[in-house]
Amino acid sequence: MTTIGQIYLNLKSLTPIFNTNEVSTEETVPLTVSCTSYGSRPAATFTWSIGGNDVTSSSTTAPPVTESNDTKTVASTLTFNVDRIYNQQIIKCQASNTVGGASNNKVLDVKYAPDIKVNSPTYTQNDVDITVTCNPSGNPDSYTYHKWQHKTKYGDIIREFEGSKTLRIPDVSVMLRYQDTGEYACSASNGIKDKYNRLKQTGFGLVTVIAQPVFTSDTIDRVKQFGEIDKAVDIYVNVYSVPKFTSFVWTRDGKPITTQNSAKYQSSSSPTIVQDKIHGKEVQLNGYNVTLTIHDLKADDFTNYTVTLKSGFPDVKFTIVLESASVPDIPGNFSQRDSAFTSFTVQWDPGSGGGYKQTFYIQYRVQGSSEWTTVSAGEEDINEQRRRRTYEVRNLQEGKAYELRMYAENTAMKRSNFTDVLIVLTKSSGSKVSTTSSAVIGAVVGVVVTLVIVCASFIVILLIKRSQVKDKKEKNDKFYVNTGFQNIQNGDEYEEVENKFDVDHPQSSKTYETLGTKDKISVYDDLENTKGVTSSKSSVGVYEALGVHEKPSIYSKMENQKEEKQLNTQHEDKNQFKKPNDHNDSMDLMELNTTQG
Repeated sequence: MTTIGQIYLNLKSLTPIFNTNEVSTEETVPLTVSCTSYGSRPAATFTWSIGGNDVTSSSTTAPPVTESNDTKTVASTLTFNVDRIYNQQIIKCQASNTVGGASNNKVLDVKYAPDIKVNSPTYTQNDVDITVTCNPSGNPDSYTYHKWQHKTKYGDIIREFEGSKTLRIPDVSVMLRYQDTGEYACSASNGIKDKYNRLKQTGFGLVTVIAQPVFTSDTIDRVKQFGEIDKAVDIYVNVYSVPKFTSFVWTRDGKPITTQNSAKYQSSSSPTIVQDKIHGKEVQLNGYNVTLTIHDLKADDFTNYTVTLKSGFPDVKFTIVLESASVPDIPGNFSQRDSAFTSFTVQWDPGSGGGYKQTFYIQYRVQGSSEWTTVSAGEEDINEQRRRRTYEVRNLQEGKAYELRMYAENTAMKRSNFTDVLIVLTKSSGSKVSTTSSAVIGAVVGVVVTLVIVCASFIVILLIKRSQVKDKKEKNDKFYVNTGFQNIQNGDEYEEVENKFDVDHPQSSKTYETLGTKDKISVYDDLENTKGVTSSKSSVGVYEALGVHEKPSIYSKMENQKEEKQLNTQHEDKNQFKKPNDHNDSMDLMELNTTQG
């Protein structure tokens, strides 16, 4: 009998394998790396470390895979945030089981944007070669240099230079080398962004040039300074000095002034911000103010004063001419001219400038606040014709009450007193609604007035036309009156027309006889009257005159027919204006027609 036994051996993992030849990342990108264990029985477990620090908690392990030889394959992945301090540290992955363990190591490569340092050298005004060096440090250690910038302490850019690791500052004259002092900024990049997503990194260094003091440009413009009789005055200079001057002396017309324990003169110096032109650009610098105070000015005090500054370099001097000046007048009639939602306009009348060009200043604040805002509102030269001036104050708050006042200051640096405080209101949004309503009401009123004017014009035209029609009708009535068709009291339009032919013809005789019985106003009388002749004969007389004809001739007959036709035409025209009033009218017409027939 044969017995076969099977031996089951536990095996430790083979050396784990990284999934990449180089373990690399950027400090702004989380590190992700994997390690795989083969040949373990039972399945291996992983531990991770970076620089000796356990980071296993940031890893995940996939379920083991059983191979054909009954061994286990296990993979683990580490995800970890690193920064530049982890660069070049050892990252280790280790696979272990009950038999033992195996590990593998890699050098971690963390890429990061450069830190930039710039040296801060000190030179003197006698040094010719002035350089500044840029020292970036990043990974990778390969850089692109961008423009150098020379700046003031307050960030004003004075000038720029081409990018390089070392900047050689262009040489200038000895007296101008103090202008090389300042902050120098170097910018460089290595293709890696920082945590703010910026490629270009910048570093700063301070270059100091020790030089003799200089009087700044805001002093050069003040050679003449001004004072008033019986008052005190401060005359001063502004100075840029690195380092600060050691001492200063004031003289009057070349004679030293004693300021110690003096009731007439006092002197002082203090740090201040000055304005100066550095390499062609006006900028702000840290400097000093040197002041001489003169009390109780008299006529002979208006003369020349010189200040001398002492340092380790040659002395520097500046002379001030003190002249007499008066204070400008307070601006007159300061008042509001207009107001809007975020602005208002004020006006005033300039006064005397005290013999010098003057500038007007307006101060304003929200009512109840403590700080005034000052704005320059224009200038007036001594030879300029005086006129009322206006100024619009803008960028205000809507619907607020503002306090305003103003003053004048001349080039002698003398300032008038303030005007009385003026209260001005900016409009509010409620005013907008009111303005809109007023505009609508105005538009409606305008439309109504226009309609009234149109209607009135139409009525006038209608009345004129009616008057013309009435005049025409009256003319027509006069025509019919003058032709014998006037309206008689009994209302008959047509009475009887008398034929003035008294002939032997039976028909005509009968007609004339019938017509001759009427002693009425005849048509012919009226026709004669239309010519302006007053008839003194009765109609009977007319018929008697006509009756002398014994027989009607052909011409008489034709005349009678013509008259008959005329009467018929007049009758038809009259009917167009008036119909017969009653039965009697109709009968009269019938009688007339019968008679004429």
